[in-house]
Amino acid sequence: MGNTVQICRDLGEAARFAAGYTAQAARESIRDHGAFFFAVSGGTTPRRYFEELAALGSDEGIAWDKWRIFWADERCVARNDPLSNYRLAKDALLARVAIPEANIHPAPTGEASPQAAAAAYEQTLRRELGEAAAFPRFDLIHLGMGADGHTVSLFPGAPALAETKRWTAWAAEDGLKPKVPRITLTLPVLNAARRVLFLIAGEYKIALAKRIAGGRETAALPAAMVAPDGEVVWVAAQ
Repeated sequence: MGNTVQICRDLGEAARFAAGYTAQAARESIRDHGAFFFAVSGGTTPRRYFEELAALGSDEGIAWDKWRIFWADERCVARNDPLSNYRLAKDALLARVAIPEANIHPAPTGEASPQAAAAAYEQTLRRELGEAAAFPRFDLIHLGMGADGHTVSLFPGAPALAETKRWTAWAAEDGLKPKVPRITLTLPVLNAARRVLFLIAGEYKIALAKRIAGGRETAALPAAMVAPDGEVVWVAAQ
């Protein structure tokens, strides 16, 4: 359906554009099949995006009770830890809107190991999105991109990039900043999504996004390997 790059003046404009795009995706998904299955990411850029979503309130006709929230990746820390992607989304979005608690599905980071956490989260996804499906079909997955081209917790050269069956994987803390293990959705799950929204900032990432969107990025960068049949939109703040 396309792979486009929307350049915005600053993070505020990018966040508002991304929030509007998300709201429209939610309305269409709820109209089509009665729910909006939405996976979010963490990092430093999304806070303003989450705040803009929360600011929409009910004025835009958003049926918050039909939203189903998941995490595209998570750091294996307590949910109240400042490094937690769940905490970011809760503080900036979930605590401000009327999404029922039963519709919010954080990753189980209290497991004995990241491997066990990834396995437990896959069971949650299967229960909520369809046990019999080859891969879940999210209505929208929100992603970021690192300067090295990684997205979620899929890093260049990682074994998880070769996964073809599992819905989740884990990443060891070696070489990561911050130095904590992660759990992540796999590429087949990202590529089964109806829509993917990348939210990025900075001229270097904009240039990289343009190469990826234009099919000119030949390196095996994880972000360039996100290629669903649905729509991919890059929203970039200068």
